[in-house]
Amino acid sequence: MRLAIVGSSHVGTVRQAAADVLAVLPGVEAAWFALPGAPFRRMQVDAGGVLRIRDATAEEQRLSRRVNGDTCLDLAPFDRIWVIGNRFGFGRIVQLFLERDVLEWPRTGRPRGMSLAFGARVLETLVEEACARI
Repeated sequence: MRLAIVGSSHVGTVRQAAADVLAVLPGVEAAWFALPGAPFRRMQVDAGGVLRIRDATAEEQRLSRRVNGDTCLDLAPFDRIWVIGNRFGFGRIVQLFLERDVLEWPRTGRPRGMSLAFGARVLETLVEEACARI
């Protein structure tokens, strides 16, 4: 199986452990493509299935060549794509839990409450929306 591991600078953490990660995944061949947060958030897959930075600056292109060996990655040959470093609306998730107690858990005195099912559904929705953007 061919695996593309793409994302923000967090990919570097997994890449440092590549030998250990791939040792538990026999038969998996991995390719890596990563950029810092701001350019990563502008990455998109074009109509031909190629991942690249939308409106990349010359500096971002140089950085991508230095880090990845190229400015883009053709995703067509890969069986799976693992995206690392997407925040999935993290700020909204934090706000949700800062303002609300989960009714099935011990009360903390937050001004609002929400059910565990509601919280789980909100998290699922935020992740689904983020994945659709990716």
